[in-house]
Amino acid sequence: MTESVELATIWAADLVGSTSLAASVGPVRADELRDEYFGLLRGAIDGSGGREFKNTGDGLLVVFSSVSAAVSCAVLTQQLFERRYRGAEQQLHVRIGLDTGESTVKDGDYFGMPTVEATRLCDKAPADGILISLGTSLMAGRVDGARFASVGALELKGIPEPMEAFTVAWEPLPDESGVQVGTWPLPPALPSAPRAPYVGRTRERGLVQRARRCADGGSSAGAAVG
Repeated sequence: MTESVELATIWAADLVGSTSLAASVGPVRADELRDEYFGLLRGAIDGSGGREFKNTGDGLLVVFSSVSAAVSCAVLTQQLFERRYRGAEQQLHVRIGLDTGESTVKDGDYFGMPTVEATRLCDKAPADGILISLGTSLMAGRVDGARFASVGALELKGIPEPMEAFTVAWEPLPDESGVQVGTWPLPPALPSAPRAPYVGRTRERGLVQRARRCADGGSSAGAAVG
């Protein structure tokens, strides 16, 4: 079994209130919501370049080679969940933790402090929240519009020294934020691109217009435009 050391960002997500889900909605509906939950997570992750390496039952552990992509994915995930369950009777909430550092990689799994710290930061994050380590905040400078705020040094389970953590602020997506490709929203400019004039092909356009007028009048006489 080959081992290697890799510098990467570990991304941990967890479903808030998972233990009470089945009791509140019943086992069948709970399974449906859980499928929705993992579908939203994986849609954001796949579109951001992350690679899932472990399912924790109520969440996922994911590795990113880009710190900025990992932070952007965390923001997008929260935005997708908020938009999906906006005004819904049954809402799902997720919390996310990130840490960056050297991990031991063995058989596709990632071991070491980044995995431990990302998981512990996830545990500490509030519902709909994102907590990241100091190192992650320093290396995520290319995330457009990202705002980090220190929450001070946190006591994390299994970690001897308090660890400074930062929240990542995010804004909800507007209702008109674009169409869906899978679960990935396109920017508004793409579905609403301005119409451009057609240049050239004067004869061909005339034939098409004549055929269209004939079709509107119920005749097929002008349908052949070859």
